[in-house]
Formats: sequence, structure tokens, C-alpha cells
Amino acid sequence: MQRVFRFSLVGLLGIASLTACGDKVNVVGPTSTSVGSQVHGVTVTPTAATMNVGDKLTFVASVNADAGVADKTVAWTSSNTAVATIDATGVVTAKAAGTSSIIATSNADKTQAAAATVTVGAGAVTSITVSSINQTTCGILSGCTSAPANLANIV
Repeated sequence: MQRVFRFSLVGLLGIASLTACGDKVNVVGPTSTSVGSQVHGVTVTPTAATMNVGDKLTFVASVNADAGVADKTVAWTSSNTAVATIDATGVVTAKAAGTSSIIATSNADKTQAAAATVTVGAGAVTSITVSSINQTTCGILSGCTSAPANLANIV
């Protein structure tokens, strides 16, 4: 019995010394993680294009941003609208020979932008001149005959 008492006394003293130590433990409850709202960058695809006058090509912009950024759209601009213009949906129209930068700027953070290079060649405008057209008619009994068509009736 003396052994049991000594063992219990040692255990009780051990617990008392731990509680008297003075260490405080603060338990912090679960914290909510805040949703970030930073734009990290913008990319434009394709990064370069070669076009002829009159050609149209659609460019695509992607905004890399935290989940808290609601507006992941861009504003499009052209550095040289005499060479190439771009509309709000990213469609580039080649206007004249030369080079222009197509720039996509984040609407959420105007400091974040990316650019693509458009090179427009002079490109020959193709025109076709029709001087004559033959019209062929086939009949069951008479066979096929060909005669010049009246070009005044063609639009």
C-alpha cells in the first residue's frame, strides 16, 4: 500500500508542477482566409501575326488574377491605328503596310498589360475582270448548245 501511495503522490506532484509552471497556451479558433484581389499579369495570344491589308484576325487576352478579382476583362488598343485597328472584342483589322503593337490592358489593374506585334504587308488587292461568259443549255432531243451570255444582266 505504501508503494501505491508513493506512486500516486509522485503523479500528483508531477501534475501540480505542470500547472504551476505558468505557461499559458492560447488556442486560436479557425481563421478565414481572405480572398486575394491582385492581378498578376496579362497574356495575349497570338504574340505576333503577319497580315495583309484587309485581313481580320481575333486576338485573345487572359488575365491572371486572384479569385477576389471580379473583372478579368481587358481594354484593347493599337499603337498605330493607321496600320491596324482593334475592336473591343479583340478583332484586329489590317489597314496599311507597317507594324503595330496590339495592347491588352487589365480593366481591374491598369498597370498590368501585354502586347502582341502585328506586321501588315502591302499585299496586292486582287481584282477579277470577266470579259465573257458562255451559257450552255441542254435539251432532251436537241443536245447541248453554248452561246455567249448577256453580261448586262449580271450583277
